[in-house]
Amino acid sequence: MKSVRLILSAFSLALLCTYPLHAQDQATAEALERINNIKLDGNYIWAEGTSAKSKKDALENAQAVLQFEIQNWLSEPEQNNVAGVAIPTSDQYLKIETERKKIHRAFVYVKKEQIMPYRKNEKVVVVERKEEKPEKAKKKQELVSTVEPVYTPSDFERDMLSVKHSSEMEEFINRHHISQTGKYKTRPQTGSYYIFIYNREGNVPACLKISDGNVVNVETGKPDGFENYKGCGGQWFIASE
Repeated sequence: MKSVRLILSAFSLALLCTYPLHAQDQATAEALERINNIKLDGNYIWAEGTSAKSKKDALENAQAVLQFEIQNWLSEPEQNNVAGVAIPTSDQYLKIETERKKIHRAFVYVKKEQIMPYRKNEKVVVVERKEEKPEKAKKKQELVSTVEPVYTPSDFERDMLSVKHSSEMEEFINRHHISQTGKYKTRPQTGSYYIFIYNREGNVPACLKISDGNVVNVETGKPDGFENYKGCGGQWFIASE
């Protein structure tokens, strides 16, 4: 009878010892499932890091890789003409940490919608909100009202700015189904139209927009003119969009 009790005690002890292991395995499996779902979701940018040293080291490695992955994402064609970006700080990254066989693993990720790129032609200033007295806030509002709004080209104009060589102009014109186009000398004398400026090497230094005689640079939104590009040719067209 005593031997039976010893066997039962040993069996109970074994169960108690293995329970935490099963719970840990279950937690790891759930974490891996979450990680796989995030990887398959196109709304996130993610990165992984490992370390045999510590959880902190693995996390720092993953955060460094995530910075690199964000740069890769900004280099994709749809992020054309990006000059910079505002992103959450590393302490705001979402994270999932696991450990297996004394190897620490960290998975960090961020939603793409939290990343706010700005274009090369956009002027961006980050202003932090501060509590102010009413009279100071009124003076600031008066000052802000005198500042001109930031100029931003339309999607069509940004696509126009992506043309860097005269050999690309025909593809652009076909892509946008433009039927009214010609050399600079045959340009319309009234109405609104655009002009690609190209030099002897075929490079496109500027794109102009003409509207009722007013000429502006498509990239900067500032007044410009064909006379500022001596020795260059021009291809005008009327946007069909």
